[in-house]
Amino acid sequence: MKDHDRLRTCIASGQQSPGATLIRFVIGPDGNLIPDLAGKLPGRGVWCDPKRDALIKAVTKGLFARSLKSDVLHKPGQTPQAFADGIEKALRQRVLAALGLARRSGRMTIGSEATLKLLAKHGTRTDTKSKSHDLIFFSPDTSERTTRELIRAASAAEINVSSLLETSEISGAIGLNGVQVIALLPSAIGLLTDVKRLTACRGL
Repeated sequence: MKDHDRLRTCIASGQQSPGATLIRFVIGPDGNLIPDLAGKLPGRGVWCDPKRDALIKAVTKGLFARSLKSDVLHKPGQTPQAFADGIEKALRQRVLAALGLARRSGRMTIGSEATLKLLAKHGTRTDTKSKSHDLIFFSPDTSERTTRELIRAASAAEINVSSLLETSEISGAIGLNGVQVIALLPSAIGLLTDVKRLTACRGL
């Protein structure tokens, strides 16, 4: 079993979930709590659901300190809400950085028309395992008609969709103005994982 598939227990809810759906935290050299978003930092770690209420509960009730058996330090004056804001910001930065990398490496299709054509082509693929990490982004202000077409085509092709990012976020990440729709076929498992965690953190 791969490490990201291993079941981990959320310190806030006590429920077990695959590690990839949670956020791992460790204590840094300075004694501060660090979100290990890539899951690669050394040291003892604990896991928490990325939902804001779970993160706030973990801080408010001192669950990080209790689970790590250490006087976990947060930034001076940082409220539980600000802690959750910081986690959301870090996840957002990871997603946007991944989009920028995909754009520079030529692994991105831009625009609704080009994306729909690509979806029609990929709908004939039978290798569902390789399609499981493919990802379509469309901003919330995409027209209703285009949104319906994208969702219908992506569903037929068994490809993931997300309306997580605003037009300004997508455009800023890839260095083009006014971009509402992009496709990453194939995408990377790490990006899809971060998208799901950021979606949960934003309560979407």
